[in-house]
Amino acid sequence: GAHPVVRYLRSRGVTRLDSLILAPPALAPIGGAAAVLEHVPPRAVLDPLLVAPKAEYAALVTDAGARAIPWSAARAGDVLDVDGVGLRVLHPDTLPTDASEGNAASVVLLLSWHGFEALLTGDAYVDTERAIAREVGDLDLLKVGHHGSRTSTDSSFLAAVRPELALISVGRANRYGHPAPEVVRRLEDAGARVVRTDRDGTVRVLVDRDGTPRVR
Repeated sequence: GAHPVVRYLRSRGVTRLDSLILAPPALAPIGGAAAVLEHVPPRAVLDPLLVAPKAEYAALVTDAGARAIPWSAARAGDVLDVDGVGLRVLHPDTLPTDASEGNAASVVLLLSWHGFEALLTGDAYVDTERAIAREVGDLDLLKVGHHGSRTSTDSSFLAAVRPELALISVGRANRYGHPAPEVVRRLEDAGARVVRTDRDGTVRVLVDRDGTPRVR
């Protein structure tokens, strides 16, 4: 009866988390967070600290407080190092004035390990992607923004980061029509191998010590 996220973590032998990072404070990305807090409590939680007008978000904050789990703001320039895996926060540096604009406040992370680099964009919009492109070189992996929505992943951004692998996290037959066909075409035109959870199921990217990724 455990949440699918918890079941998956247990299947991989995960018994603790150093950090739980919530990209935007929206219901879809935080859907499994309550179960994670209960069953695999992290040492810390980071998010944009843009208070979401949702009861689920408030309940998460309350639960973390009851468990004495520190909750702090992720801001551009923050760096985490976990067993040699580097995570650098590229966005946000400031927050939108409209608290309902959670996507605009998405935490964007650059992950680095043994020469491998992955960009995790959350639900960030294209203007954010363009702004951070100058800080990112050629990418091994791009976690495509906002489930492949038209609001993200334009041609100029792709030309700047040139991902070899593009991972789209998206539900099968979702009501939004994600991923947008034009976004998929842009990724393919940019030379990226596109992997989608709606078609390929659970996707794991394993990285060898020479920085070579393998997709399963």
